[in-house]
Amino acid sequence: INAYSQHLGPRPDDVRGLIGRGEAWRLAGRFAQAVADFSRALELEPESFYALCGQAACYNAEQRYAEARPLWLRAHQLDKHSTFVQTGLARCEAELQRAGVTLPVVATSR
Repeated sequence: INAYSQHLGPRPDDVRGLIGRGEAWRLAGRFAQAVADFSRALELEPESFYALCGQAACYNAEQRYAEARPLWLRAHQLDKHSTFVQTGLARCEAELQRAGVTLPVVATSR
């Protein structure tokens, strides 16, 4: 985390650095910091697969499934074969259904 922070000091808009630090924060269980980095990466690069996945995974971990689902769906559109996305989306949708949320049908070509 420190190395990423040092790297980002003079380059605060480096998308790869933001994603790397966000992933380090996520793996450390520091989801608020991770989401901040992934959000900034998505502002700079809205279709960043890794930022979408990282932020969605944070939301899943925090049980913020309604916020996670659109991110998982966007990531799925970018890589329909990613097992990480398929697993994250499936968990997200199962938890939403368990909570009684009616999910809109989305064509994802799984």
